[in-house]
Amino acid sequence: VEVDNGICPSTYTDVFTVHVDENTVGGNVTGTTSICEGESSDLTLTGHLGDVIKWQSSINNGATWVDIDNTTITYTSTALTQTTLFRVVV
Repeated sequence: VEVDNGICPSTYTDVFTVHVDENTVGGNVTGTTSICEGESSDLTLTGHLGDVIKWQSSINNGATWVDIDNTTITYTSTALTQTTLFRVVV
């Protein structure tokens, strides 16, 4: 960056580098889609681009989502007692 006040000679600041990351791609979640009450499900995110921020679950068909503290590409649910949707934020 050139710094110039219009009176004194101009000077330059140190070099500053800006890194631009690629756009994220959500990918696909795979795993067991039908289980018995009380069982868990192993879910895996594939085909994504970017870091996993968190997993989320919903028991009301996606009207509200609850954050799951997990930043890996795999998630094993707790024992489920009702139909539950899952998604991943990347």
